Amino acid sequence: MKPGLTHWVPVLALIAVMAMGAALSVTLNAGSVTEVKRLSVAGDISVSQRNAVFKLLRDDQLIDTAIEDLQEALESKSWIHTATVERSWPDALVITVKPEHPIALWNDDAYLNDEGLVFSSPFVNQARLPQLYGPAGKEGVVMAQYQQLNNTLFKVGQHIEMLTLDRSYNWRFQSDAGIEVLLGKSALMARVQRLLRVTEYIEKSGKLDQIELIDTRYGNGVAVEWKDKDSIDLVRNYNSQREAKL
Repeated sequence: MKPGLTHWVPVLALIAVMAMGAALSVTLNAGSVTEVKRLSVAGDISVSQRNAVFKLLRDDQLIDTAIEDLQEALESKSWIHTATVERSWPDALVITVKPEHPIALWNDDAYLNDEGLVFSSPFVNQARLPQLYGPAGKEGVVMAQYQQLNNTLFKVGQHIEMLTLDRSYNWRFQSDAGIEVLLGKSALMARVQRLLRVTEYIEKSGKLDQIELIDTRYGNGVAVEWKDKDSIDLVRNYNSQREAKL
């Protein structure tokens, strides 16, 4: 069955749901949801997510929840962004689920959605998500800063793989080129613009992949640490020559 299609099951009978190769059962006792004989779970969700909703009904005893309270009970589950519960007369109940969609990994144990809200979910493919770190309560700030910085880098064909706001409120990130960038606390966008001018210059010389770290916390330039430590003196000369232009 394709995601988004409505899947109807009888309510007053045994519901057999296949999930992860095992058969799950959901039994709605007569009178637990008054006069409902059929139940559907709809929305742009996967088969695993649909089966998880049926499992919630069984394991969390949501089948004993009043229809008007069922929406709140479902939305209390972290991976569900919104849920609507509607009667379809005369004898059906329609549950429509909108799952959370992750924009980034948050710290080491959760995700952020596009509103910067934290959630957990067993249904996320982590392979291509950026990693964001920050203090508790700063999720929205970190997400907003990530979007601003990443949009700037994206214009020149780069992107952020990891962004960190540490406990001292200093920012740093790692780009897809494997370069760690120290931004500090203020004038972040001005420092990123200097960063891009420097990396453009270095890229033309074919040495971008030799950079280990770039520190932008200088008024008129940046400091570059090379993977080959013998090249540090060249970078210092380069910085001093370019300082007036940056």
